[in-house]
Amino acid sequence: MIKTLAACLLASTLCACSSLTAAGLRTVAGLDPVATDPARLTAAIGVNDAFRLRTGDAKLAIRYQGEAAQQPLVSEEFALVMIPAVGMSDLKPGPNEIIYLARIAEADLARARDAQARIKAAKQTGNGKGELTVSVSSGCLTRPMPAKVPVRTFLQDVASSKFVQLTQTDNVLDLLSAEDANKLRQEFPACSTPQG
Repeated sequence: MIKTLAACLLASTLCACSSLTAAGLRTVAGLDPVATDPARLTAAIGVNDAFRLRTGDAKLAIRYQGEAAQQPLVSEEFALVMIPAVGMSDLKPGPNEIIYLARIAEADLARARDAQARIKAAKQTGNGKGELTVSVSSGCLTRPMPAKVPVRTFLQDVASSKFVQLTQTDNVLDLLSAEDANKLRQEFPACSTPQG
């Protein structure tokens, strides 16, 4: 059921072009995931501070499918390091909001660069389709889930190093049926220790 919320977060924040801000659209359009150093790829997600996102709770996947290939030529997944964003002028949390930075772990950067190199090589030999996705697969609650679960997403502009808001969703639970939303409230795990 947590994966249902993950799918909601992904659908509402990364795939909903109707909610993409103008600045976010420009930032995404200027990003080349294959050419950008993975160490400089940083996203951020703002959630109600009842939620805690830990390292490994979010993942980034890079895939490249050749036109004639049955299986992806490149398919790599990376657990993201999640760090609360504190004292950043371009990432100001709203009321009862906590913003987490999400980036590839240093230990995985070489593998990410290798994936980029393999995609570049595959592009030289024919046409294909690339895909970069971020998903939230877990998390926990420090207190009961609030009535609404707003989510904001951000992406760091590589040129300026400033974060630009991509999307804002007032309540991701609205994307679920009433039955699934109630089930999620009952099953979402509590954190074992307070955040500190």
